Amino acid sequence: MEQQLAAPPEEGEEPKSATEVVADVLDDSTKKNMFLQNVGIKIGRPRSNVQNVQAQLEVEKKANSFMQNWMIWKGERRKKNKQG
Repeated sequence: MEQQLAAPPEEGEEPKSATEVVADVLDDSTKKNMFLQNVGIKIGRPRSNVQNVQAQLEVEKKANSFMQNWMIWKGERRKKNKQG
């Protein structure tokens, strides 16, 4: 377990937290992982690759841009309603 915590992360990945390392060790060392499931830790979660992360970032940027434009439009609409 200590080796996994001390190991440098692979290129493009974040370092694993202690919780993730414990989950991985328990996942590998137990046949039935009901404990992990009962405490809310997902097992067998897919690892994100760089392309998935980049695509998710692009979607988030577009959503943020849309929300900013919507808020500007909403503010301008309120100004017009107050003036007229």
